Amino acid sequence: MQKLVEFLYTGSFTDSETSDFQEVFDLYVADDKYDVKELREICGEKLLSTATTNNACQILQLAQRHGDEELKIRAMDFILFQFDIIEKSLAWKKTNYE
Repeated sequence: MQKLVEFLYTGSFTDSETSDFQEVFDLYVADDKYDVKELREICGEKLLSTATTNNACQILQLAQRHGDEELKIRAMDFILFQFDIIEKSLAWKKTNYE
């Protein structure tokens, strides 16, 4: 939440190496809730740049839940490219995509 307030006051986002996936994920949700579209886009890019076979399904679900078509398409592209690995993952088995 501190990064959201920082962005609202400064208009910039300080992305540190210590920003972990969950922190950016949570910030994306807050950005969407408070309609801070520019920061939501930044968070979406950060999530995609740190996408792995372990978290790609979470990114896709996030995009669907928040109506972010751009993020959804890019997450689906990542999943398609890595599908042979992702389809065997627990994250995939927990989804309704099968």
